[in-house]
Amino acid sequence: ENDIDIQDAEETILLSDVTGVEWAYFGIDSVGEEPEWFDEWDNPLQSPSLIRLSLTIREAAWPDLVVRLSN
Repeated sequence: ENDIDIQDAEETILLSDVTGVEWAYFGIDSVGEEPEWFDEWDNPLQSPSLIRLSLTIREAAWPDLVVRLSN
């Protein structure tokens, strides 16, 4: 087996000077509603269609990264 022990993990900084992070989830929350963006996704039975990451680095907003999830 190839078990990984979390205590053997090393910290890696991917971006420095990050001053803000926001996640958003796009999809249908309830049957019959139009899809929209949500700050939280609470539906364990259905994944959102899109996930958006908004970053602020050194007080400057970066372009949003939006990813479509495959079903």
